[in-house]
Amino acid sequence: MSAASAPGSKTPLQYYFLLCSRIASGSAVLVGWLVLAALWLNSITLQKYLSGLAAIPANTALAFILSGTSLWLWETSDLFRNRRGVAWFCGLLVLVVGVVTLSEYLLVWESGIDQILVPVSHITQPRMDINAALNLVFIGTALVLLPWYLGNQVAQFLTLTTIVVTVLSLSAYVSGQASLRAAASGQPMAFLTVLAFIIFGIGLFCEHQNQ
Repeated sequence: MSAASAPGSKTPLQYYFLLCSRIASGSAVLVGWLVLAALWLNSITLQKYLSGLAAIPANTALAFILSGTSLWLWETSDLFRNRRGVAWFCGLLVLVVGVVTLSEYLLVWESGIDQILVPVSHITQPRMDINAALNLVFIGTALVLLPWYLGNQVAQFLTLTTIVVTVLSLSAYVSGQASLRAAASGQPMAFLTVLAFIIFGIGLFCEHQNQ
């Protein structure tokens, strides 16, 4: 894994990268569980404060939990090598969620993946924003490729692309264009989702630097 995981061998820069990575993984898991709790409890107030302009789909929340878990496990995989398989599998699931959602947009079909965690009878789930789905494809691929050197170079590019895509979505909120985008596309990326993607992207990039 990384030199940052080996006790006593960390440089100050590696400590910084490790700290950023752990903050990112912990934040992603926290956001995911908060969103799922709001949906399961059918708390309109909590959903409003968590989501901002747009509702956060349950599958987006699950992808954050899987992403954060995968990144956290990769960070400690040198000390606990049996965690590598779980970390890789979590990253693969993130990739699958992103690919399936993208296929819904491209092939104009409904997979039902939006409703797996929260039944339709409980609360109607919006479809994940296409940029969020694209980000999950990039992040899932980056997590799967994390342990391999050549793959790591590709993963760093995908991680930076995720950050760029998300910053563009953030600019829509800053410029006040989010409402117009919602009218055009039907569902914008929630503000909390935007922030979570940026934080996680930075943390994932830092973890790649420790490889």
